[in-house]
Amino acid sequence: MINENEFNTPNLMRFQRAARTDKGVSAVKQIISFSIANDVAEYLPKVNQLLPPHIRMFSAKKATKYFDSKNFCDARTYSYLLPSFAICPVDQVTQEDFTVSKETISEFNTILKMFTGTHNFHNFTAGKKPTDASAKRFIISFECSEPFLMSDGDKKIEVLVARVKGQSFMLHQIRKMIGLAIAVMRGFVSPAAITRAFGNERLDVPIAPGLGLLLEEVHYERYNKKYGGDGHHEALLWDDVNDTINSFKNEHIYPRIVKTELEEKSMFNWLATLPIHTFDVRTHQIINKSDAIDKPLVRAHFNATQKTNVKENPAPEAEEEEATSSENVAEKRQSLEIEDVDKAEDKAEKRIKLDV
Repeated sequence: MINENEFNTPNLMRFQRAARTDKGVSAVKQIISFSIANDVAEYLPKVNQLLPPHIRMFSAKKATKYFDSKNFCDARTYSYLLPSFAICPVDQVTQEDFTVSKETISEFNTILKMFTGTHNFHNFTAGKKPTDASAKRFIISFECSEPFLMSDGDKKIEVLVARVKGQSFMLHQIRKMIGLAIAVMRGFVSPAAITRAFGNERLDVPIAPGLGLLLEEVHYERYNKKYGGDGHHEALLWDDVNDTINSFKNEHIYPRIVKTELEEKSMFNWLATLPIHTFDVRTHQIINKSDAIDKPLVRAHFNATQKTNVKENPAPEAEEEEATSSENVAEKRQSLEIEDVDKAEDKAEKRIKLDV
């Protein structure tokens, strides 16, 4: 597919990818662009023969001479697959056989809609000041699907898919939006906290696990409008391969997410750390877990999750030393500085592997 000259001088191909994903985050409809002499579409079957089953090239289209998959992109859609028990009321026992009601889905969609529009998302990323112009982002839509069942062997779990479309996203932004939305649903903070987070105060916002995050689609709406009907180029739409892509997602991506959640319980254990967060202005104050569970609502959450953990995960204390989600590490520490929560979570996720 690549000739000798292109191989020896790869900079001439102007290779670019449309979006980046964190380690462990999957992607479908990821777009790459490069300039080569041969017709890529003719080589797709041969390329796929050399790729592992969980990596596929689905389609190739000829674009304009100076097309750049990253800079020409005007929107991206991500999805987040989560167990339905994540948004169950805090006064109910959190367990994997939970089934969500239509009323709860409607309430969750109302909360997600609060993120749409142009807002200052400095509280939903790292290293941004409220005065940074780049902290302002435009969210086009944010909504949750109807629940559906997924299984791994003889284990079944009800899941939801929250889809968000925006012009662009910052590091951790989607995971923090999901994290705060879940905290609202479970009653740890009111919906007003979302509006407050768009202000200038630096607030403590939890970051949801990365497991369920998925890049769904990269959009080129302006490009398609200008060049899609010029008679020389195709619109960058993938309707002809959507069914194949969805089958791939259902066969390789969703099952991996569900299997990992059932084995490692990343969301389940993360929920137990929500009481550690203040959802208030960040300070250098030390927060003790014993202080965090003084409120009746918080104590009810701890009792519910711990009761289920004891029933389903009677592992000895020695095995708990291997726990790796940032949330488990936070629980094991007697105190944690609020300013270091995000850094501790990221380091913990990279350092150790969850074994509950």
